[in-house]
Amino acid sequence: MKAYNPATGWFGKKSVHTVRVTLMQEDYIGHVAYDVYGNCTGADVLDVDYFLETAEKFTENDCEFEWIEDFFSATLRNADGGKMSVTGMDTDLRRLIVGMEIVDIRRVSA
Repeated sequence: MKAYNPATGWFGKKSVHTVRVTLMQEDYIGHVAYDVYGNCTGADVLDVDYFLETAEKFTENDCEFEWIEDFFSATLRNADGGKMSVTGMDTDLRRLIVGMEIVDIRRVSA
């Protein structure tokens, strides 16, 4: 993203943010991205609980991330092509999250 205007979601203007979550364990990494609709901006968009509630609607999922009830599974990869399967509950997932970033914002027509 080259520019960000926090006023984009205000004053009746509707927008959609794309949030990218980075999961990592040792040198294994994976990414999941999803859209957040509504009148919120900045840190309000970066909400782990929202990520878990919205888990079935990904715009990117390079680690086969799945969230089923209270459990997740994912396959992280390293630069050498190795794979690591990770599973657990939401508390385990929270420990793997090393980044949440707004990577795109676009306006939606009213």
